[in-house]
Amino acid sequence: MKPQFYLIAILTFLATQVTGQSMGNVNYQHRVDLPQNVMDVPYPNNDEVLITVKGISNVKADNYVAIFSVTQAAESAKKVNKLIDKRIKPIKEYCKNNPDMSFYLDMISFVPLYETKVENKIFSEKTYKEVPNGFEIKKNLHIRYEDSEKLNEIITVAAESEIYELVRVDYFSDSLGQIKQNLMQQAKEVLADKRKYKNKILDVDLNTYDKQLSDGFTVAYPIEMYKKYQVASTNKIKVNNQKKKKVGKSQKNTTYHYKPYFNKDFDFAKNPTIVEPVIQVLYELKVRYIPPEEEKEAPQKQKIETKKDVIIITPSGQMKTIEVTE
Repeated sequence: MKPQFYLIAILTFLATQVTGQSMGNVNYQHRVDLPQNVMDVPYPNNDEVLITVKGISNVKADNYVAIFSVTQAAESAKKVNKLIDKRIKPIKEYCKNNPDMSFYLDMISFVPLYETKVENKIFSEKTYKEVPNGFEIKKNLHIRYEDSEKLNEIITVAAESEIYELVRVDYFSDSLGQIKQNLMQQAKEVLADKRKYKNKILDVDLNTYDKQLSDGFTVAYPIEMYKKYQVASTNKIKVNNQKKKKVGKSQKNTTYHYKPYFNKDFDFAKNPTIVEPVIQVLYELKVRYIPPEEEKEAPQKQKIETKKDVIIITPSGQMKTIEVTE
């Protein structure tokens, strides 16, 4: 009865812990921090005007893909395949019985395992030789589901087959293209309001200015937005004669928490309230208004008159001087 009790306790623990566990174990090894600015545009010079519009849309995923890692070892190739297939079969059948789920098996590696044996020779020193004594196979299970709550059931089924390694959970949306179009349209409207405000404050008409535009998107997935957290607590109890008494300090728990981009840094936000991890689509638009150069009239060329004397000899042999102006 005790082994069954321990198994139930483990499954219950896993089921309760997975509620906020849509990150996977990959973040315990590698962290990726996103840049805070979508683009970098130099500050305007002289009479130039720079208007920046930033928008964000929080998108609930339409589909999720959980990736589990499975490793199996055995003394023969036939047995190792049989054992790993036996462990994977319950998850595969569970996915087939749920119409909103699909299953994909990704082969990672299949390698021999070696052990070292000693060779004793009469006329030489003892030598060691590696000989194969089994095989190891690794596979990844890709499980797609639509309801985020399904992850609890998936982990429970996996744990019953001694599959505990949840590598990561990926989020997917079918409408990112339309969401980007909506962000661009709303940014255009906010830009128009800001331009009117600048016109009023600066007493200029920015519509007559030359324009330089730059814009761009950043898509932040939940797996990229988890931050490390360690419990902050200290022992303030003083121990008398500390030199004689040793105080054993307990290890502080370290975990991760979801930290998305917040609305305070943006001009507008779609679906601003975040309860569960979401896909965040960020859009930034920057327009530089450059005052037109003043048109200068081209200088008129001065006409220079030159006078020349031309001597003409008449048929009668007389010489006459004529003044010619060019």
